Amino acid sequence: MSIPDRFHDAVTELRGERGADPGWLPTVLATACLRVLPAAGAGLSMFTPDGVRVPLGASDDPAALAERLQFTVGQGPCLTAHELGAPQWADEALLERRWPMFWRQLRGRTPFRSILAVPLGRPLERVGTVDLFFHEPDLDGRIDEAEVHAVVGQITADLLGTFAGTSGGTGAAVEDPPWLDDAHSPRRAVFVATGMLSVSLDVTFQDALAVMRAHAFATDTTVDAVATDLVTGVLPVQSVRPESDR
Repeated sequence: MSIPDRFHDAVTELRGERGADPGWLPTVLATACLRVLPAAGAGLSMFTPDGVRVPLGASDDPAALAERLQFTVGQGPCLTAHELGAPQWADEALLERRWPMFWRQLRGRTPFRSILAVPLGRPLERVGTVDLFFHEPDLDGRIDEAEVHAVVGQITADLLGTFAGTSGGTGAAVEDPPWLDDAHSPRRAVFVATGMLSVSLDVTFQDALAVMRAHAFATDTTVDAVATDLVTGVLPVQSVRPESDR
C-alpha cells in the first residue's frame, strides 16, 4: 500500500476515534504522520496573511510543547521554513547554532534532538508547515524525503478538502480557499484560537479546546463563536482562562 493510501487510512481511523469535530483535524493529521513516517512526534502550524502565527495541532504532548516553544521564543525551523518557503533539515548541531534560544528550551523540556520542518503543498505553501520531531541528534538516513513530501501533500489535500469543499486526497492545486483571508470563518477561527490559547496558557491543544468548550457552555454560546471572538480580539484570552489559573 502506498504512503498516501496508508496515511488516508490512518486519518480515517483517527477521525473515527475523535469524532467529527473539525477542531480535532490538525491533531488527527499530526498523529497520522506517526503511523506512516519514522518520526517521534509531529505538529502543524499556520501563518496567515493578517499576521496570525500559531501552532495548530500535534501528535502528543511533547510534540505540542515543541510546537509552542517555537512560537513562544519566536524562532525555530518551523518559522524559518515558512519565511524561506523551503524545508529545514535541522540536526542537533544546526539547532544549537541557528536557533539557540529555541534549542535550549527544546533540549531542556522535550526528548527531541532534531527536526524536519516542511511547508505545506500548493496552494498552502505560504500558509502552513509540518514539523517532524526526532529523538536522535541527526537526520542522516532516518527519513525518506519523497515519503515526507507525499504525506505533506496528503495533509494539504485534507485541509483543502475540509475548508474549501474540495475532494481531499488528490493533492491538486486549487484557488486559495476563502477562509485563509477571513478572520470570521468559524472553521479557521477554531484552529487559530486553539493555537492562541495553547501558547498563551501553555497548555496542550486538547486542553485549549476544552477551555473554549467550557467557556462556550458557561456563556450559553458555541465554540465557533468563542473562537471567532478570540481571533478578532472581541474576547480577551485572559477572560477564558480557567478560574484556578487566574
